[in-house]
Amino acid sequence: MAQNTTALKSLTFTYEGATYTITGTALEVANAKRTVEANKAKMETLVTKSVKRGRGRPSKGPKVQSEAQKIRAWALANDVEVGKRGRLAPSVREAYLAANAG
Repeated sequence: MAQNTTALKSLTFTYEGATYTITGTALEVANAKRTVEANKAKMETLVTKSVKRGRGRPSKGPKVQSEAQKIRAWALANDVEVGKRGRLAPSVREAYLAANAG
């Protein structure tokens, strides 16, 4: 019985901190290498564009907590049931105002 004499090659590369190894024939590894290099160039272009683009104006200082965020924090600390998002129930708002009046 004839043995497979095709030599296997491997290609190792890193993407987002993870290391990958592709093993195959010389032709398969060459094709994979071309694909990795082409995608690497595309990813570098995308990262460069997104860094230059930015989002809005830079912050001018520390963020100020909204009244709703303050009420939610108070409610959680005082075992008052409140959702993480959405409108606050009037009863929760009234309880907060009553507790913090004065």
